[in-house]
Amino acid sequence: MNRVQVAFVLYGDRYSEAYIDCLAASILEHTQLQIDFVCLSDRPDRRFEHDIRIVVHPEMDLDWDILMDGCRFKPGLFHAGVLNPDVLTFFFDLDTMVMGDIQRLADIHARNPGLYVLPFHMIQTWKILPFVKWLRPSHFFYGTSSFMMFTPRDFTFIYQAFRTLYDRVIAGETLAGQEAKAWRTDELLVCWAADGKTRGVSLSVFGRFRRCFAVPYSATLARLRSRLGLNVYDKPSLIGMTFDGGPFKPWLLAECKDGDLLQERKHYVAWRFPKYAAYWRKVIAQSKQP
Repeated sequence: MNRVQVAFVLYGDRYSEAYIDCLAASILEHTQLQIDFVCLSDRPDRRFEHDIRIVVHPEMDLDWDILMDGCRFKPGLFHAGVLNPDVLTFFFDLDTMVMGDIQRLADIHARNPGLYVLPFHMIQTWKILPFVKWLRPSHFFYGTSSFMMFTPRDFTFIYQAFRTLYDRVIAGETLAGQEAKAWRTDELLVCWAADGKTRGVSLSVFGRFRRCFAVPYSATLARLRSRLGLNVYDKPSLIGMTFDGGPFKPWLLAECKDGDLLQERKHYVAWRFPKYAAYWRKVIAQSKQP
């Protein structure tokens, strides 16, 4: 394999094209793969420094408030008309850094094809799914969609599942059970629809910032962990890092200084990550350029 597809999603005004340009530059810097970049967007007049094909969401006539709630714009990636169906595709949220070769991720997919996401919980139940379903039939493996890896032709049914639920909601139906759960966010919908076909990428390969570096319940332990350098995920072999969660938005991290304490609900992080702050400062600065 020497050609892959990298997809982004950009809509509204919260993020600028600079987030995609910086991310694309980082990806290209670290790999020899030939890459086709694609951006699913709400309008065709986006302007990028890199060669990025813009695809307007094929169903922009859907209720905009519903698409915005729970990031339901993102499942448009699985619409049959958006991506090259036969090319391995990587999706990266814009709150993401890439520091290594995505070829290593492609190798993981080649060994065990499926839809890869970042694990949300400690136990990767996709590895023991038959046993877990024997105990709890309604269970499905849940991961965050900040990163996804898949071959589009195998997962167009995800958009079909989205449209089925959408049509029922528009018709006034109240969803219940697992369908109601799946409707809450894009990642729940994706994992529910692709139940049995989802996989998890090890966080030691591609990290989630909160999951990798946060300490639950104790700000004191978070500061101690940071001071002693006990951040085992902060290593050169890490391919990427995504920063999901309100306190970890790029424009906030760009202003962080060593020792700053970040908190998301019961989780604490004592900041000591100058390279992350420097990257986000660069992105923010580029966003402000005319």
